Amino acid sequence: MNDAEMNAVYPTAEPVAGEPSPQDKAAAAVAAYFVKHTPTEPAAEPTTEQRVREQIAEQRTAESTAEAPAAQSQQPYTLQQPEHIPADLVTEENSKILAGFSDAVSSAGVPQVAAELMLDAYVDVQTVLQYGSSEFSTGDEFTSADAERSMRRIWGTDYDKKLSAVRAVSKSLGAKFNDWLDSTGMGNSPSTILALSMVPDTKLTKAQALAELQKIHADKNYLAGKADKFTAIRAKLLGRIAYSD
Repeated sequence: MNDAEMNAVYPTAEPVAGEPSPQDKAAAAVAAYFVKHTPTEPAAEPTTEQRVREQIAEQRTAESTAEAPAAQSQQPYTLQQPEHIPADLVTEENSKILAGFSDAVSSAGVPQVAAELMLDAYVDVQTVLQYGSSEFSTGDEFTSADAERSMRRIWGTDYDKKLSAVRAVSKSLGAKFNDWLDSTGMGNSPSTILALSMVPDTKLTKAQALAELQKIHADKNYLAGKADKFTAIRAKLLGRIAYSD
């Protein structure tokens, strides 16, 4: 049976109006296949600069995530007046200093235990050396020149090195703490400067504090009662840490 006979017996169905013919459907299917399987251009390799930027961004994100729980765990606190403070230091001026210091260190995120040790160090220095925010009976405050003169007398040739360390500690405590130092004049108080110089000691473990204390106790001048006053003050701070409950 030839094509003419086939068409006569099995006529080709006419497409419904508006419907594509079988040939059109086949052509559309072939075109869709090739569109779907057309190979795409490979993505361009990132440059070295792009890789570095991505690594920095990932590192910053990780650091922010790690720091978030620590920031949330630090609750505000209010420092209380130390029990061992001498009666002659319980003044209106010192009460205001305590309130301002408490707010400043709490806002700076200083752990309460470390802040209490800093306060104890300040009280010890003020008790022994009597350097508050005011040096004179008239209430005149220390100037930076007064502070330098006093600290050079205490630190001697180590003045520049130790002052640089104190400034680094102060900077690490943040803007609000430093604003408090400036606004109250406490930044020029030798008691404050000496207390700040002992901040690294407040971060020692009990074992580390005990080792530092043993070094002081082994010193010949300390054994002979000839140690300078600052060494005696530092020994008290180290003792509080080493023998704390």
